[in-house]
Amino acid sequence: MILSCKNCGARIKYDPRSNRLQCEYCDSSFDISEYQVKVGYHEEGPVLESEVYGGQDDMECQIYRCSACGAEISVNSVEASTFCVYCGSPNVVFSRIAKVKRPKKILPFMITKQQAEMLIRKRLNSGFFIPNEIKNFHAELIRGIYVPYYITNVAYRDSMVVKSRIKSGKSSYSIYSLRSGYCIFDRMTTDASRKLSDDTSVKLEPYNMVSLRDFNEGYLTGFYSDISDVEPIEACNTATARSKELFNAAVLDTVKGSSKEIINQNPEFVVNTEPMKAMLPAWFLTFRYKDRPYTILVNGQTGKVVGGVPWNKELFIGVVLVLGIIITLIAMALLGALLLNSGGHSSSSNQSTGRLIAAIVVGSFCALGAGITKLKTVLKSIRLTSESSLTGYVSKRQNGG
Repeated sequence: MILSCKNCGARIKYDPRSNRLQCEYCDSSFDISEYQVKVGYHEEGPVLESEVYGGQDDMECQIYRCSACGAEISVNSVEASTFCVYCGSPNVVFSRIAKVKRPKKILPFMITKQQAEMLIRKRLNSGFFIPNEIKNFHAELIRGIYVPYYITNVAYRDSMVVKSRIKSGKSSYSIYSLRSGYCIFDRMTTDASRKLSDDTSVKLEPYNMVSLRDFNEGYLTGFYSDISDVEPIEACNTATARSKELFNAAVLDTVKGSSKEIINQNPEFVVNTEPMKAMLPAWFLTFRYKDRPYTILVNGQTGKVVGGVPWNKELFIGVVLVLGIIITLIAMALLGALLLNSGGHSSSSNQSTGRLIAAIVVGSFCALGAGITKLKTVLKSIRLTSESSLTGYVSKRQNGG
């Protein structure tokens, strides 16, 4: 299904800047409500790829015909909108959506492709160790995709005993704290695509659910989109697990001491067994560096950029070595001055120099520790960014969007 301009008949796409359907030819714009799909609408259904080209009967790809040029479009089992590889027309595979329970809500794109590109370039250009090959990515690699989500409400209650350590002078002792509380997690989002890991989708959050709108196929035109391949019960389990994690973290923040540990708890929860289906927007940039794919994501509503990229290790090591040498030389110079002054100068001057040397050493170790912690975080982000399932989520899309 292709939405056509009522004035000139050319194709139209959803424009995030105006929140309207925009004609690329005559520049006319229309409200989404003007293109409601009629009840009883029917279009030619899909044909298995094996029936068209022969081969195995269990191939997952299906063949649709482009509504504009009649060319064959190959889609996977969850795609709901795509682009024709021949004429570039945006196609909404409406018959696919009609065969499953339709999403109830959709959060339209509010960040344009140009804005997403600018945000990604700003993020990459701020990285001193990021190679220029990555910074100079091609904008046509950016894809706008509606990701399927479940929206779940969870009422969570718990009581627990928390063990922690309290310092008292040079010694420490254990204390036990009793905590209980009740919390309602309203409109908790969990992604409904098996191709996206929960760790990746969580980093895209938060989305502002106040902007949710009733689902309309018009929002899909000009973008890629998928339907859910996760069962509602699985989404409920994920939502309750996240509720427990968030609740525990909030409780531990109220407990004094260190080495905090929950040694006993009794969670109770009530979750809506039929979570609401929705489509939420995200921009995906997938590129290759040294024959390995990486993906950067941008929240299509807020512009939040997610993802780690490789860095120039040689440059990083060189900078660390140079800084290490400089710090060592400064410390040696100060130490030499301290030794020379110890012969007859005031002890207060020697003490000041000694404190300065100690401060430099301590500061260096603190900076090293913070750098190692930051490096671990970056490496984790890079692992998520280079997951084969994530890069495949984008790379298998039709060209032209």
